[in-house]
Amino acid sequence: MSFRRAACRRLLVGILAVVPLVTLSHAQAEPTDWVYFDDEEFRVEADGNLSCYTENSRNCVRYTSDYRFLLWGRKIGLAASPDPSQVGSAKCGADHARRWGGHDGYQQPDHWCNRVYATLFAKWEKSPVTDGPLVARTPTGEVMCYSTDGQNCSRPQDVDLKQRRYLKPLICGSHHASVWGVTGYDQPGHWCAKAREPSYMRSPFG
Repeated sequence: MSFRRAACRRLLVGILAVVPLVTLSHAQAEPTDWVYFDDEEFRVEADGNLSCYTENSRNCVRYTSDYRFLLWGRKIGLAASPDPSQVGSAKCGADHARRWGGHDGYQQPDHWCNRVYATLFAKWEKSPVTDGPLVARTPTGEVMCYSTDGQNCSRPQDVDLKQRRYLKPLICGSHHASVWGVTGYDQPGHWCAKAREPSYMRSPFG
């Protein structure tokens, strides 16, 4: 009986070690600080989802000249402050799907949920494949490569990670299949498949 209990315990520990890698692999204790980029503010929430700053619980606030004038008006009391219940984070993922007709933001490769995350928060690492691209994970655990056109992975020697560029990552799975005809996961030796292996995915890259 004790042997069976020990075996079950080892199985449970193994499951708990793997589960975070196939769900939101970047869950953390607290949200990151807000990062100002392209006239908007973004952060990664405690649950690992990307979000933007909002004042209506739906749309990202864009710091246009009109909005900056509004902020000035609020500061001197000439403009009303927003409803506090509407101010906060407009998150990608399940919250985004509820607001936007079932689309979580991660399903569309060109969506800001993917592009901004890749640009600001992904931690790019060398590919496990010789001469392969720089790779990271999306908040949902999909492997992606460093790319500016969503089709071709940039050569590592051409990438300067200290220079922030608005990325358009090539994401393994359905996106990769729409571009190249294969998911990348089903081809042994492909950078998508190799970077998805448990021994590599345990590395905190993204």
